Amino acid sequence: MAAPRSPTVQVGLPTALPTLIDPNNVKEVFSNQLVGISVTDQNVHLTLSIVRPRHNNPGGPTDNENVVSERAVITVAAMNAIVEAYSQLLFAMQTQQAMKPN
Repeated sequence: MAAPRSPTVQVGLPTALPTLIDPNNVKEVFSNQLVGISVTDQNVHLTLSIVRPRHNNPGGPTDNENVVSERAVITVAAMNAIVEAYSQLLFAMQTQQAMKPN
């Protein structure tokens, strides 16, 4: 006789998600820095930035600036899903790296 299964619980997510629609007009954002993270009322607030060259001195030296590129607010449940997916991705990448010949 098989062992009884414990029930699976998803917090904050419907049991069946509607069909995903992926419109072409949603902009993609590139960020290379996480500059802020906070949690308020079960929502995770992320502030991301990009370090890029400052081009405000024509003919002079170019220095870098750190500019906010995105502010995202997601639910704690969605953040947990991202963390779990990222963990699985890291594990898969580490496993594949270990399998590569030197």
